[in-house]
Amino acid sequence: MPRTQNRRGKIQILGSRSSGLVMRDENGPEVGWNGNGVVAEATVLIPDNIAQDLSVHAGSGQNQRRQVEGVPPNLSAEWRSIVSLIRKRLDGWPGFVIITGFPIGPDHDVDYPRRLVWRFGQYLGQPVTQDTLGTSIYEVVDTGASTEAGARLSVTNKRTGFHTDNSFEKDVPRYVALYCVEAAESGGRSQLISAHTIVERLCKIAPDVVERLKLPVFFDRRGGIEHGEEPYASYPVIDSVEGRLVVRYLRYYIESGYAKAGQRMDVETRIALDTFDEACAHPGLAADFSLSRGDMLIVDNYCVLHNRTQFHDDRTRQRRLLRLWLRPHDEPGADSSAGVGH
Repeated sequence: MPRTQNRRGKIQILGSRSSGLVMRDENGPEVGWNGNGVVAEATVLIPDNIAQDLSVHAGSGQNQRRQVEGVPPNLSAEWRSIVSLIRKRLDGWPGFVIITGFPIGPDHDVDYPRRLVWRFGQYLGQPVTQDTLGTSIYEVVDTGASTEAGARLSVTNKRTGFHTDNSFEKDVPRYVALYCVEAAESGGRSQLISAHTIVERLCKIAPDVVERLKLPVFFDRRGGIEHGEEPYASYPVIDSVEGRLVVRYLRYYIESGYAKAGQRMDVETRIALDTFDEACAHPGLAADFSLSRGDMLIVDNYCVLHNRTQFHDDRTRQRRLLRLWLRPHDEPGADSSAGVGH
């Protein structure tokens, strides 16, 4: 397949893999894919000795909130190899990783998963706050709250739709990590889609849509605001940072963002958003899988959109995930600030 460029010159088609379309950022590695076969290639098993190390530290209950400034210099070669492999998957192809083999703590130690997630996550990046209260480890669980009453989708059992986290704030977290403490009785499947694949598809079939989505749209900030701040913000859906594609999207919050801004969405914008949704729904593009207890999913939040299907809990156990937002230690301007979640 010959090399071609989109209208901004940011994505190049390079060829094909068994798992789908292959594309390249202007300054990055091969990144695009479709759903066939990508899950197996993105799965990493934690070795037994590393799982044991995590179990010891998570079980001790000590230093659970200590910040780690990058990968410790005394980390073993095997630890460094795992961290390097995960970063390679995240920063390159396919932009996400499913990690299995984490130790499962005792049921009576409810803080064990938090200590485990806190320790492991910081080897990959610096945790950033997810709300105005300074929450670093966010619990994704159905509280029975209603989105119509202003609740975030993350505390309901509803389908979220394909989205990126914190799309309505200035600082978009680079990595989103989700650790499964308990799976749902039914539903709650994870679905991922490559933003590179979607944008490339739109460049071919609807270039005018791409041009519209490069312009700002309104986003609902979902109550995560300080006194005196506006309850909405405006950002483009399709953007780039230092040559890397960045997509901000959550359709439900865009719709309510226009309402909070007191603006009527114009026909061109609605068509563009509908076309984006239709591209995400195209058969075969999404990776589809379930997280089991003890699994962790990490995505590059710049260029991989994720969706959770609707789910139902049983009477004794609730689906519960722990979420970290991480900024790579080597990312310029890394600090502890971020936005307010979804």
